[in-house]
Formats: sequence, C-alpha cells, structure tokens
Amino acid sequence: MTPNSWVAEPVEAPVTRLDPSVDHHLQAIVTGASTDATCSTDLAAGPWDFDTRPGYGPGSSMGDVTPTGAPRQGELPAAYREASETELDARICAAKRTLGDRVVVLGHFYQREEVVQHADYVGDSFQLATAAKSRTDAEAIVFCGVHFMAETADLLSTPQQAVILPNLAAGCSMADMADIDQVEDCWEQLGRCVRRHGRRGR
Repeated sequence: MTPNSWVAEPVEAPVTRLDPSVDHHLQAIVTGASTDATCSTDLAAGPWDFDTRPGYGPGSSMGDVTPTGAPRQGELPAAYREASETELDARICAAKRTLGDRVVVLGHFYQREEVVQHADYVGDSFQLATAAKSRTDAEAIVFCGVHFMAETADLLSTPQQAVILPNLAAGCSMADMADIDQVEDCWEQLGRCVRRHGRRGR
C-alpha cells in the first residue's frame, strides 16, 4: 500500500422507514405519488338492492350465507333509494347540522367512503366502543358497523342514550361462525379460568 492510497470506510445505506398507515398509502395512490393501484370499490349491485334479500348487505361478506333468523333490513322509502349521492350527502349534512352534539356518528374503517366521510369518529371496533363511551352527552349513537359493535356501544352507553344501527342486516360472518353451544362452552371455560386464577387475568 502506498502512502497516497486509502481504504474506503464502509458506508451504511440509509434506512428507509416504512409508513404502516393504510390511509397514507391510499392517499399516495390517489394523488399519484405512488404507482401502486387499489382494487375496485364498485359494488356487485346497488346498495339498496341488498335490502330485499337475506344477507349481510353490500361489502366483502355479501356472498356469505346468513344464519336462520338473522335480521333483515327491509326496503327503505323510495325518496332515499332514488336520491343521488349528492342529494343524500346534502341531507346527511343538514341533519348533522340540525342535531349537532345530540347525535354522534361512529364509522368502522371498513365502511365505504360515502359513509365514513360523515362519521365523527372512524376506527376499529375497540376504538369506536371507547368513543361511544366518551360521548355521554349524545342522545343518540349512530353506529355504522356490524351488530356486535353496536351491541358493545349499547352496553357502554347510558340508559338515556339510543344506539342506532343504520343497516339491520349488517351482521358479521366471522361473529356468526360460532353457534350457541360453542359460545356457552367458551363462557364456561372463561368462568373456570377466572375462578382458578382470580381476576388478575393470568
């Protein structure tokens, strides 16, 4: 090695942090900052077409078979079914202005954009249950999600509050996988565990 020669020090490559936010990723696609693509948000049929037949309603579970006796939505008045998205949006905005803090709208993040854009809170089932519990001033909680989520909000709300599920057919195919015997067996196992280990949850 000559006096003028040198050895290059290893250079660490810069670490690129990944942004785990689905929303940020989708916004990058929408604005053109990302060349990735999303799947189509189009429904197999119009949202009102699902109200007249048994099923979970529009969305990813629309092809799943619902349990016998599952609630059905029923047909909405023609004034709503025939309204444009713009008209429905204007009606919702007007109702929210009129009702103010008397109503809180919770939107599960799996809901479509035309629903969550009107939500006061958007999140997963736990986050929305927490939001419902924190809004003791609201007379009504409109829960844009599935049955068990609205039922949880109802348990956490005050007796003076009404919890409204806009689509009565909004069941959860995963929640419906367990039959009553399985639920009762699980409840008994949990009871034994709590009795054996106390309330520490270990």
